Amino acid sequence: MRIAHVLSRLDPSDGGPPAVVSRLAAAQVRAGHEVTISAADPHDDASEFERAYARIEGYSDIRLHFWPTRSMADRFLGATALR
Repeated sequence: MRIAHVLSRLDPSDGGPPAVVSRLAAAQVRAGHEVTISAADPHDDASEFERAYARIEGYSDIRLHFWPTRSMADRFLGATALR
């Protein structure tokens, strides 16, 4: 089965959802599923949270997809341009 989890952030310092989803996804991978986690592109060093999650068995087999984040100004100007 192909499974996708979508979060606003995957930062381990956020606790809660990132911690739960990363462990759930790793368990799903160990059960034989193809799992993707999609989240906003980390502005900080991505290797920091990679190290935090690397201890979770199966995490290395999760596909990670990051989308670019936009600033509030970009969002406002984009919405204004659509009018």
